[in-house]
Amino acid sequence: MIDQIPINFDSDSLWTLNLALALVMYGIALDIEVKQFKELFRTPKLVLAGLLSQFVLLPVLTYLFVLWIKPPPSIALGLFLVAACPGGNVSNFMSHLAKANTALSITLTAFATLLSVIMTPLNFHWYASLYEPSASLLRTISVDPADLFKVVGLLLALPLTLGLYTKYRFEAIAIRFEKILKPLSLLLFIVLVAIALATNWDVFRKYAAQFADLVIAHNTLAILLGFTTAVVLRLDRYSRRSIAIETGIQNSGLGLLLIFTFFDGLGGMAVIAALWGVWHLISGLFLGLFWGVLQDRIRPLVRSLVVAVVRALLYLNFKSIEIHGLENIPRGRVIFVGNHQNGLIDPLLIAAFNKRSTTFYTRASVFKNPTVSKILHYLGLLPIFRFRDGGRNLRNNIELFEKGADTLIGGEAIALFPEGNHGAERRIRPLKKGVIRLLETIYQKDSSEEVFLVPVGFNYERLEQFKDKVSVRFGPPIGSLDLLNKDGLIDLCLLDSIHQSLQTLTTHIEDGYESKIEYLEKSGVNWLDPNEVYKVLENYPKFNSKSISPIPSTSYFFSWPVVFFWRKYLLPKIDEVEFVTTLRYAYIGVLAFICIFLCILGMIFIF
Repeated sequence: MIDQIPINFDSDSLWTLNLALALVMYGIALDIEVKQFKELFRTPKLVLAGLLSQFVLLPVLTYLFVLWIKPPPSIALGLFLVAACPGGNVSNFMSHLAKANTALSITLTAFATLLSVIMTPLNFHWYASLYEPSASLLRTISVDPADLFKVVGLLLALPLTLGLYTKYRFEAIAIRFEKILKPLSLLLFIVLVAIALATNWDVFRKYAAQFADLVIAHNTLAILLGFTTAVVLRLDRYSRRSIAIETGIQNSGLGLLLIFTFFDGLGGMAVIAALWGVWHLISGLFLGLFWGVLQDRIRPLVRSLVVAVVRALLYLNFKSIEIHGLENIPRGRVIFVGNHQNGLIDPLLIAAFNKRSTTFYTRASVFKNPTVSKILHYLGLLPIFRFRDGGRNLRNNIELFEKGADTLIGGEAIALFPEGNHGAERRIRPLKKGVIRLLETIYQKDSSEEVFLVPVGFNYERLEQFKDKVSVRFGPPIGSLDLLNKDGLIDLCLLDSIHQSLQTLTTHIEDGYESKIEYLEKSGVNWLDPNEVYKVLENYPKFNSKSISPIPSTSYFFSWPVVFFWRKYLLPKIDEVEFVTTLRYAYIGVLAFICIFLCILGMIFIF
């Protein structure tokens, strides 16, 4: 029986392993600044959420897990003890690797280790006593506070203090140490674990496979518990990562130390603690690499796939799409500013044919649904509140401009429509000051690099008709750094520059609108070329010609059911002409996916 098999685990090796973890902690501390901890104490909710997940919810979940699987008594004791231990300080490395809230992770490790003086024996004894099979094996456990203070001093307080002091007084040396120390300390830790396993290889080989599934399931539940707790408490995504990792990576080294000190190396407990020590490294590294490396690469891949689908659907909706002036897009920090005539189609055209990864500001009303909001945020859209959304909501734009500034400084482009609304008329409406506020926020954060505004003009032939034609023109970039004064404010004359530039990229008719539009229609002007429009207007009202009715397309004969449903049931429900193309785009997109699905289904049945 595994309950009677003692495990030989040298105590000196355990302390050497803990020293290796302390070395990892010192390397992480080299990358932390004191001001990060000050920010955490201003928001105690983060620390309380982590401690709640670790010391309250995880032991409860473990007890329910044990009741469900009904393991042997010593295995149950091992699960209870691991769940009662504080978070392992290797979690700080994993949080750092995952680009999570590392300062929160270190703070949780510190608080959890201090609280473990009381909470570890309390949780262990309470839940082990509730499970009848383990109650018969349970012995009185008295954890010496001196041992835990040694853990705090050796594994946390000392390396943390030395790391912060080194970073504060010798920053250049700290940067060099950080690059070398972190990989070496992690390698040393892995080697020590391998040596420990090799010492008891026969026992672990016999029992590891038997109970590995329990450890993997238990660890997975702990990670999910931490993440779910953070989500329920509405913490930011970086804190969610830290709490998930902190809950899922327990100080199994401390667990083994307690097992050999108070339980004489009881076989089942030692196997569980040792398996946890190995597996939580694997799961922690996986989460760290996924969140810190792979997710950053997966997101651009998903965006590229979305852009490809968007472009394909645009070609299904338009007879021709002309793109001009891509060479005008400079490297560095770019904000696209365009006229806004055609609902969602305008930003889709920028996203589909601009080679830069771009984040869009769009009206906040489309973010009301939580699920839709998450999808839009993931795809790179940010909400922007307008005056019509309520004066109180305008305050939210401060935070949203901060996010946009961070995105731009991080290397992505930004796109917005400074008119503040859309309109089908062929004119540039007065521009709002949102772009000015965004620029000021960017330069407040980092003024080391100039931000260029690239005007974008959209020219539709007849945006309400199916198979319309469109030209998108990217104008010469407009510099903004010279307009920044010593108070950090942007001169409002920038709006005039944008307005004038947009007038050269799209048709702008200010006075006599109806009569000029009628005149241009009769002249058969090419609406896709604003230069030609302005040249024809030079002869206004001398030239007049009869309008030529377009010849109906023969393709209507083959697509009449689709067109009939659109014209009979959907088109009459659209109140604004600016939304006609947008909703038709969605309609055709849905039909396209249905057709692809039916084709695949047909091939399955045929072949």
